[in-house]
Amino acid sequence: MKLTLHSIVQLALLVLLSCILPACSNTSGSGDSGKKADRILREACEHIKTVASARMTLSVDFDSQMEGLRQQMTSQYSFAMQRPNRLAMRLTDGIMGMTVVSDGNHLYTLMPVIENRYTVEQAPRVLNDLVGGWEESAVMDPMSPLGWAAFLLLEDPYTDILRTMDRLEYVGKKDLDGTACHVLSLNGRHSNWTMWIQTGDEPLLRKLVPDISTLYDEVADDFPRAQQLKMELLLRYDNWEVNGDIPDEVFTFVPPADAVEVESLYDDFDELAQERSAKGQVPAEQHGLEEADK
Repeated sequence: MKLTLHSIVQLALLVLLSCILPACSNTSGSGDSGKKADRILREACEHIKTVASARMTLSVDFDSQMEGLRQQMTSQYSFAMQRPNRLAMRLTDGIMGMTVVSDGNHLYTLMPVIENRYTVEQAPRVLNDLVGGWEESAVMDPMSPLGWAAFLLLEDPYTDILRTMDRLEYVGKKDLDGTACHVLSLNGRHSNWTMWIQTGDEPLLRKLVPDISTLYDEVADDFPRAQQLKMELLLRYDNWEVNGDIPDEVFTFVPPADAVEVESLYDDFDELAQERSAKGQVPAEQHGLEEADK
């Protein structure tokens, strides 16, 4: 049920080409900087492990460029979790990603790009089972909504993150819309990350910027032109409410009108992509596609 990098690149190329074709090692950095980054990351990870329930809003900004064309998309999510296994990541604005809801008994997945289709599975035993690990989700699947929430869902985020990172550095303290944050640089074998963590007694994740350029090689065989595709992603985590009461209805999934339950959201993906490209159903103006700045 995961939205893989392969699928996201396929979506990005679909939008772009529809317009083109018609026309753990030692992870600490040097000296005090690496040690400080390690301490702050550990404190943030230990804190999130103590959170029994949480709500916040997630903003996702996506920017891609290829062959003189540019595609920009923004999606908004409402996020709620309640351990051990209830989750509601609802896509409230935009088309990028999917809605994922676990009511504790069943897991529902709805993707807007595949209209009126959703899946139902058994709910995970714990939220960690949805993501597997940092490398499986955030690193190797950085365009998936569950990957964006991996830091919050993992049982042991500190150990999982360090397993994939070669170097940590403390960048400094910066202001994020009035909130003081520690900025950390995480450099790994497959990806690099810039992480903004709120200062104070609640070291909550506030901003995450992955550098996913190192993953292009993984889709080069299927999409040779992917090497010409530049993608940037920025994630914001705002309006945190920690350890408060969350009504049961937040974790209730109600399918859209006329929606159909299916076994898989991806079986007909290639056919859907070809149909939309042929019919010109992905116009540039609909997805913020424009000529890239010279």
